[in-house]
Amino acid sequence: MKITWSPAITLDGYIAKSDGDTSWVTDEDGKFCQKMIAQAGCYIVGRITFERDREFFDIPDHPKGYIWTSHAPKAKGEPGFTYVSGSPETVLRQIEQDGFKDVLLVGGGITNDAFVASGRVREIFVTIYPMTFGKGIKMLSKPNKLNLELQGTENIGSGIIRQHYLVK
Repeated sequence: MKITWSPAITLDGYIAKSDGDTSWVTDEDGKFCQKMIAQAGCYIVGRITFERDREFFDIPDHPKGYIWTSHAPKAKGEPGFTYVSGSPETVLRQIEQDGFKDVLLVGGGITNDAFVASGRVREIFVTIYPMTFGKGIKMLSKPNKLNLELQGTENIGSGIIRQHYLVK
């Protein structure tokens, strides 16, 4: 199974402000992420991020959402969404059993840490915003080593760049 990861980050490596606010992410970048989700057919998102940004995940063509959680979900039975728990390997096996070969990792911080540490991330599209927060939710809060090969850089305007990497 191929995991592609698509974080939006500040120059100092934050994916959200301390209160979880991601309103600084552009609509264009949000559409890019939704396009990547549609291409993969499914995505993994942490429960806190899903509940906070629920409207974002109402994507045309209804790709499958796997909400990774260690807590009982607040909402049950929503079509197109499956709450999953367990190790990343367990979750990825379930996704494969559901017939998917690719999945997009969309965060949040705890989810990023776990799935990156699993060693299964193969590709990264990171959008870097020209701002710093100084504190907030880090892209990765635990040490993870990735050896990356730059595939390309795109200037998407207003000083925002998107870089594409393959994980060696």
